Amino acid sequence: FSMPFCDGFDSAINPQNPAIAYATCQNGDIRRTKEFGLNPNLFSFPPSSVISPPYPLGEGKPFATALVMDPSQPSTLYTVSNPRVWRTQNDGDSWTALPNTASDGSTMSFLSNVAVSKSNGNVLMAWTFFDIFRSTDGGMTWSRKSPGQIIISLAIDPSDPNVVYIGSFSCNGCTAFFMSTDGGNTFTPRANGLPTTSSSILTIRVDPLDSNTLYCGAHNGVFKIGRASC
Repeated sequence: FSMPFCDGFDSAINPQNPAIAYATCQNGDIRRTKEFGLNPNLFSFPPSSVISPPYPLGEGKPFATALVMDPSQPSTLYTVSNPRVWRTQNDGDSWTALPNTASDGSTMSFLSNVAVSKSNGNVLMAWTFFDIFRSTDGGMTWSRKSPGQIIISLAIDPSDPNVVYIGSFSCNGCTAFFMSTDGGNTFTPRANGLPTTSSSILTIRVDPLDSNTLYCGAHNGVFKIGRASC
């Protein structure tokens, strides 16, 4: 559903109850309607309420508010603020601030977004421009991964939570797409078929029916590549 008088970013619809839908505005604002699709007037906004987490005073929030639904538990959603990942398990009625210190003692800061594994909802990956924080217990503990690349986008393979893809900035002759098969401990360039100029990878999607097929959204187009050949 459209949100009036704000910049729109992420959205989600509960597949088990399609009347429940979410949309985000700038600076951490998250809204929910329980009447999605029930009003036949396409030019009216469904009644909605603000369900943003209780951000502490002074806590930084990204301008582009993130919202990610757990594919296996649609009542569970995640968002990020400057120093932490937030989780709701009741459609946004209440939120929990997850621990934000990794096993090496580092602390999360300036998070860009978070991803949830489709095949194992306990596997989460949150990232900044330079680091990835991975959890295998639903966000209770985190390990920090440093791929050595600026991270713009990230995707977890829907059938294997150890397979991870990241997109980075492009430069003349360099690679902007990388793959990990060990949960983010190591990454290798996997960009055959992608242009090497003006092709920063802004978004990555793995085909939900065929994990060997990937889609990359770049500055200069959308590209379909095969995992085996990339």
